[in-house]
Amino acid sequence: MAADLILYSPGQTAIIVVIIFLAAIIQVVLGMGFGMMAAPLAALIDPSLVPAPVMIAGMVTACWTAWVERRDIIWQEVGFGTTGRLFGIFAAVLVLSHVAGGKTFLLVFGVLTGLAVIISASGWRMRFDMPNLVGISVVSGFMGTITSVGAPPLAVLYAGQPAQTSRATLSAFFAFGAIMSLSAQFGTGLAGRAELIHGLMMLVPMLAGIAAAARIKSRFDRRYRIALLAVAGMASVLLIYRGLS
Repeated sequence: MAADLILYSPGQTAIIVVIIFLAAIIQVVLGMGFGMMAAPLAALIDPSLVPAPVMIAGMVTACWTAWVERRDIIWQEVGFGTTGRLFGIFAAVLVLSHVAGGKTFLLVFGVLTGLAVIISASGWRMRFDMPNLVGISVVSGFMGTITSVGAPPLAVLYAGQPAQTSRATLSAFFAFGAIMSLSAQFGTGLAGRAELIHGLMMLVPMLAGIAAAARIKSRFDRRYRIALLAVAGMASVLLIYRGLS
């Protein structure tokens, strides 16, 4: 169910701005991580900030990256992945229609975010082929539509692929995937005017983060990825606790 428009306190607004700003930097530097950073922390402030508002900001980031690196996109892979995501979106909408707006949503959100952290930290690898791409895209679409964190399953699949084409192809996939997931949420009434406004408000700190990332990119190393996983993991535990309490 779509939420009502919420006016946040100056303190809450400042925290949201910082979260989105840092998440955008992480996305540019690491090539993924916007949703994993932004979604669980935003959900702790207000569950109505996820998944649609964070996904709107993430969609813009993905579209920008895909456009900049469009010559390296492998469109065949985008097509197979998008096909798989459709099935994941369908399943996710069914789940959201039953759990949106309550403690059960926080529990499901926390569990899926925790699963994303585990997948990212596991170092698991799998063979890259089109059947696996479709299957993993179903999982990514399901997780991404519910939590706006759909990158980890595909990151596992693309781990051994060339970095430049992988980043461009995944950006195109996430751009189209976010458009599809958002269309499903707005089309079924799971998101509405409030989510759209909250998402658009996130674009300012997100764009500022993208601009800042170009200046500090060389200062980042692997430790920041570990810190990202730690923060997301702790947030997922808190979300699960809230869902159970």
